[in-house]
Amino acid sequence: MQKRFIKTEFSLIITFLFVAASVFPSALTTMNNSTIDSCEIPTWYMGDEWIYDADPVTYNSDNGSFNGKIENLKREVIGITTITHGDDQIEVYEVDIKGDIQGQMSWGIISGDLEGTVDGVSYIRVSDLAEVKTEIYSTGIVKVLVIDWPYELTNINLFFLPLELYDFPLEMYDKWEISCDISSSGSFKIIGLIEEEFSDTEQYEEIMNCVIKETVTVPAGDFESYKITFSSDEIWYSSEVGNIVKSEVDHDDRDYTFNMDLSLKSFSRGNQPIEITENINPSEAVIGQKINISGKAIDSNGNPIQNGDISIEIPRSGDQWNTNTDDEGNYLITIDETPKIIDDTPSDGEFGSGGVIVRCSYENLEGYRVKTLVISDYMPPFPPSIDGPTKGKAGVDYDYRFISNDPAAHPFYLYVDWGDETNSGWRGPCSSGIILNHTWNSQGTFTIRAKVKEVIYGIKSDWGYFNVNIPISKAFHNAFLLHIMEKFPNLFIVLGYILRLI
Repeated sequence: MQKRFIKTEFSLIITFLFVAASVFPSALTTMNNSTIDSCEIPTWYMGDEWIYDADPVTYNSDNGSFNGKIENLKREVIGITTITHGDDQIEVYEVDIKGDIQGQMSWGIISGDLEGTVDGVSYIRVSDLAEVKTEIYSTGIVKVLVIDWPYELTNINLFFLPLELYDFPLEMYDKWEISCDISSSGSFKIIGLIEEEFSDTEQYEEIMNCVIKETVTVPAGDFESYKITFSSDEIWYSSEVGNIVKSEVDHDDRDYTFNMDLSLKSFSRGNQPIEITENINPSEAVIGQKINISGKAIDSNGNPIQNGDISIEIPRSGDQWNTNTDDEGNYLITIDETPKIIDDTPSDGEFGSGGVIVRCSYENLEGYRVKTLVISDYMPPFPPSIDGPTKGKAGVDYDYRFISNDPAAHPFYLYVDWGDETNSGWRGPCSSGIILNHTWNSQGTFTIRAKVKEVIYGIKSDWGYFNVNIPISKAFHNAFLLHIMEKFPNLFIVLGYILRLI
């Protein structure tokens, strides 16, 4: 029993202490603060740091317990890098973790005071702040009776899918799902007494609820914060700080109990050589809709970046565009059709969402900005249905009815390709159906192609098809025969003679 506890329960304690205290992404926004009703995704910069205290931290089970605290738990952004995660290459923030831990611990028949330090690193996806990987290393002393025993802990956690705790932009009454497998491995040693390794994978599923916006008081100050609840846990996220300011973990209904109160002690932020604003219009679009991404780039003195290289990327769809800033530092990219984005936080009214990353470089200066594009679950219109004659005569006008199949029954424009190198252009708007007429001036089989464009979002459907046959008329046959007889008067006499010989 003691060995099992050391392998699983003790590693679970340490994982809770440091991963639970650091897994919640936190960052600062320096431009484009969110409105009172929503909280936009923050952008992390080199040198940003946040310091927390977790007090108290308690854990109890049949096999052991811990009662103590974590002080000065600092998370600092030290860079952006790309890591391999399964089959993917993911651009991540590299976040350094440091802290101090102390308290009373017991396991099996052993008990004593624990005091140590923590070092580690978290890798957080740039586009949506999803946790990809966390590594924790802790060393210190366990005092058993009157003897100090050095301990070492290594704990590595991988998240498949990356743990996208937030579904930005945050809004009151939002609800979203998260689901991932957490693979944990590592080792724990009390030098001279114990040396154990552990490895486990656990499926993690939650329904997250953004329930209210309220003022929260922590050592760092008073902050208007979004309260997010899940299971028996609560966290408060402040758009002013761009960070979690408080977290309460209360697990009393399981085979063990775990409780932790985490609060923001202080924070500071770094600056980029180039500051960028980013505007997405509309910020909530549907697949195939036209959107504009614009903004401005300035240096640290407020001067516009002229002719700076701008790259715009949507990592979740793999799309990228490039442009340059003008003399005032402004940039603009028009995306004719919004790409399909599927994220890992399903929620009502949303097909998916993902960060749009804008980067600017000029000479030896660089800067970047992240903002969320939300893809509405509105379905593009289906191809229009076409009704009318399937057969006709050349030179005669025929009516055809085109009916929209927009699931939302929105007004639409209609475009028709008549199959004879002519078209209707965009006609409308109309609410349900439209009748157009057309004349074919030659014989043959013609394919009518028609598509609709929804008025509100400008989304186009695929083509709808309809075949029309314009056969050769009797008048045409007679005129052709007369023309042949006039040109070759003896042809039919010769043909008749040949047929008699056959």
